[in-house]
Amino acid sequence: MSRPWQEDIKNGVSSKGDDEDDEDTMTEPPKTKNEVAASSHALPPPPLLPIGEHEHIVAIGEIVSVVGDTMVVQSLKGRVV
Repeated sequence: MSRPWQEDIKNGVSSKGDDEDDEDTMTEPPKTKNEVAASSHALPPPPLLPIGEHEHIVAIGEIVSVVGDTMVVQSLKGRVV
């Protein structure tokens, strides 16, 4: 059984619901205490640091998922980071 806020998300409806806790009348997904609102001003990426003459890049894993600015990396076998 889907909730009204789930249907709104599927249909692309944006709603600013009040803070009611009744799931049957909610129009947005429930909020968690650890949820952080996205900043309206994106931070610039950090500056790229030059690689030293005796340094090298080592693969540590494969990117398996990217959502927004969060990336999940699966470690290569036998590689502990």
